[in-house]
Amino acid sequence: MDTERANKKDLLNKVRVAKVELTDTIKRKGGTVTLPADTAIATAPLPLPGSVVSAVTPVAAPAPPTADVKQASGVAPVVPVLSDTLRRALADQLVKKISEYEDQLVFLPGVVRDRERKRDQIKKTIEKALAEPAKDDAMVAAENDAEVQALRTAAKRARADYTHYKSLASNPEAPSVVAFRDRAQALDLQADQRKAIRAKELESNRRINSTALLDQQLADAERELARVREQAEVAVVLRDRAKDELGKMPAEIVKEDPKNPTIDPAKTDLVAHNVLLDRVTQQEIGLDFELASPTRVSAYPASVAVRRDMKKQILATVAAGLMGFALAGLVACGYEAKTRKLSALSELTNASALPTVAVVPHAPTATTFRDPLRRADVGEAVDKLRTYVTQSWLPKGVKSVAVTSPLGDEGKASVACGLAESLARAGVRTLLVDFDLRAPAVHRMLNLDNARGVCELLRDESQPGDAVLGLPSGLYVLPAGQWTDATRHAAAGDRVKSLLAVLAQPFDCVVVLAHSLLTAAESVEVARRADAVLLCCLNRESRLPLVTRAAERLGVMGTVHAGVVYVGASRGEALC
Repeated sequence: MDTERANKKDLLNKVRVAKVELTDTIKRKGGTVTLPADTAIATAPLPLPGSVVSAVTPVAAPAPPTADVKQASGVAPVVPVLSDTLRRALADQLVKKISEYEDQLVFLPGVVRDRERKRDQIKKTIEKALAEPAKDDAMVAAENDAEVQALRTAAKRARADYTHYKSLASNPEAPSVVAFRDRAQALDLQADQRKAIRAKELESNRRINSTALLDQQLADAERELARVREQAEVAVVLRDRAKDELGKMPAEIVKEDPKNPTIDPAKTDLVAHNVLLDRVTQQEIGLDFELASPTRVSAYPASVAVRRDMKKQILATVAAGLMGFALAGLVACGYEAKTRKLSALSELTNASALPTVAVVPHAPTATTFRDPLRRADVGEAVDKLRTYVTQSWLPKGVKSVAVTSPLGDEGKASVACGLAESLARAGVRTLLVDFDLRAPAVHRMLNLDNARGVCELLRDESQPGDAVLGLPSGLYVLPAGQWTDATRHAAAGDRVKSLLAVLAQPFDCVVVLAHSLLTAAESVEVARRADAVLLCCLNRESRLPLVTRAAERLGVMGTVHAGVVYVGASRGEALC
């Protein structure tokens, strides 16, 4: 604090020396500096850098009532007075500035028009590039798209089926026969629409890449145009301000000569010295006032910080973490002991009296289907299940296989779709039926339409030939359809039995995806009418008491051919 006050006093002495030197310089250059004694002279404000001083006639201020007015430092204020010669020099400078701004306003509109033409030309180039038609290579690439090819193949198969059934049918225009022709036309239309969409996407990406440089040039042109317009607006404002300042000066001082204004460097230098003298005087008054003011900071004795034992803090933190970890472990162990979820193949074997016919590794998640190695492991396990079905059940007259689980979300949908596709690839004429009417999943997994299906067949609103869909792999699919309250009453008794019998006639095997066995009545109806039942159990999800209860229910229903599929096992367990 003492050092700061000493520095300010030193600076105040330097300011006073500079003030005396500036006063002497102004007097040598012909200026006038008046030091008032008994009378205060009021003058116009001194000019700041970049501003213009207006001529104002000095006015005598009233004398103070008692003593002379002095500054805090004891030095009388120094007030510079501008003579008519200096004011005339300032007027000449204003005239020159007005002339310069007028010159800028003459050529800046042309620059603005040039920038606008450049911007419009770039816009037209971009619009022309975006309006070009699609290239032939984009159409060819769109035709080779996987979805387009799949639709073309399905349409070709539908036309072949239409030709085959038309040659066999007594009435070639029967609805069941014409349905194949309509399906082929609809698939061709979908393929054309998908081709157009894909070609548009490819062409859009190509055009975006080609116009990226033009977009950058357009942005640069917009910024340059805005800069020039702003420069013109600033020139107008500065010109008007200079004219206003010039208009405030007396007429006898202003001598306008726009073509050749008179500028005296000596007079301009004198104006600058007057400005500096004003600033030095202000600084002197401010420093004197700061030194006379009381101190802003007071010194107090510092408090001693309490030292903490870091060793105890570390031990306490570690102990709290271990206790939290132990508590979380106890809660997890208690939850697992209460729910008794399936965690190993040996637990499944002890919990169910049914034989384990397949072990599928990895849980049916999006990560599994994106990983080629995991997807290959799952495919191999499903092929083993297909081999068991074709060698153990189909030779014994089994045509319908129901796939269910104790509760929902235990892998039965992925097992049913995988088994049906594996049978179709092996040459077995297979139909996949989605009988999970309340939560259908087959149409989402195979990307099919669910407008018509089992629900409509149960309500007699559609025919099997209209609802069954064919895939390029040779698999036929019957979606679930739209669930209503009327479907609940129709999905019972002989109605389910007769429907499964009609669906099984043209096929070698029918894979039926049923609802969870312990939560819906339809699953019991399907399990009783099917020739064989597969009970799916998911690792870390299925509960052992419910698995035992589901296996006992299948035994009570008298199911002859039944087995358990363990989903989500490890690779080692899948080798059995």
